[in-house]
Amino acid sequence: MGNEEAKTIIENGFVSDRKQALALTEFYWAMVDQSVKDQGAGLEIMTNEGVEFWMEYIFHTINGYLVSNGYEAEWDTE
Repeated sequence: MGNEEAKTIIENGFVSDRKQALALTEFYWAMVDQSVKDQGAGLEIMTNEGVEFWMEYIFHTINGYLVSNGYEAEWDTE
C-alpha cells in the first residue's frame, strides 16, 4: 500500500511512540477500506482463507499489541 511509516514499524517489530501507534492504527483501517474496495471490484484476494479471516487476525494482533503496550487511546481514536 506504499505506507513507508507502517513498513518501518513492522520491520522494526515495535511501536516506539504515540505518533507511530497512530500511524499503525491508520494503516490498519486503510487496509480494511482497500480490502472492501477490492472485494467490491470483484478482485479475488486470499480466496483460500478469506480476506475477512486475515483482517480479523490482523485486527486482533495490532489491537492486542497496542493495548498491551499503553497505546489503547491511540487505537480507539480511529
